[in-house]
Amino acid sequence: PKAPLTGSGRMRPGAAPPGPRRHSQIFLCSRLILARVLSDPVPRIRHMDSELMRLTDEELLAAVVEFEVESRRRVARQHALVAELEARGIAQQRAMKTTAVLLNQLLRIAPTEARARVAAAGDLGPRRALTGEQLGPVFPRVAAAQAEGAISAAHARLIIETIDKLPAEVQKEHAERVEADLVEHCRRFDPRIVSKLATRIAALLDPDGLLQDVEYRHLHRQLSITRRNDGSAFGSFDLDVECAEHLLTALA
Repeated sequence: PKAPLTGSGRMRPGAAPPGPRRHSQIFLCSRLILARVLSDPVPRIRHMDSELMRLTDEELLAAVVEFEVESRRRVARQHALVAELEARGIAQQRAMKTTAVLLNQLLRIAPTEARARVAAAGDLGPRRALTGEQLGPVFPRVAAAQAEGAISAAHARLIIETIDKLPAEVQKEHAERVEADLVEHCRRFDPRIVSKLATRIAALLDPDGLLQDVEYRHLHRQLSITRRNDGSAFGSFDLDVECAEHLLTALA
């Protein structure tokens, strides 16, 4: 165990580690400072510097962790807001084609980011049936872990993409278990490591290579092109042989 910190924030060699009460006080302190950082108007943020400088190293580390947890919880709450925008059709009421377009103009975020937020809200936000009945998220365990602040948006996206890439029959039988296992891995590891674990899980569930099946790949064909403000564009695609041939001919 590590030795506790001195008033200057440095470890005091040979001292006993801080007990539960000390840890509780540290996290309470970090939460109070975090609340002020999040609530203070921009002109007053600069006054936080002196308060942060008075923190010990351990208190500062606790504050960084708490800030990250709160940031993740805010993303989860954002899913609910975006899902409600989508459910009410507010974009269409304001003569906008999609909720992503609304977010792009309202928040001045990139179109790709706006579409990603709408997609995440569709998977992790609350849903509403045609009858008006309230439904839970498509991926309830991922949504709960993100609302808890235990996993990041990158973690959540990785889990969803892993499950979505599984063949329909595999999803039907194993999706819930895969979601639960990956959520637990995300509580322990960063997205880079979890990505490797997810690849192994997919390989175990698809030993015969059904992910490369022609029919499956046909269902997941896509063409995405995004225009930049200067008129240029970028994108990605996954095309069948015929469509690829047409594209290559047009570009020749």
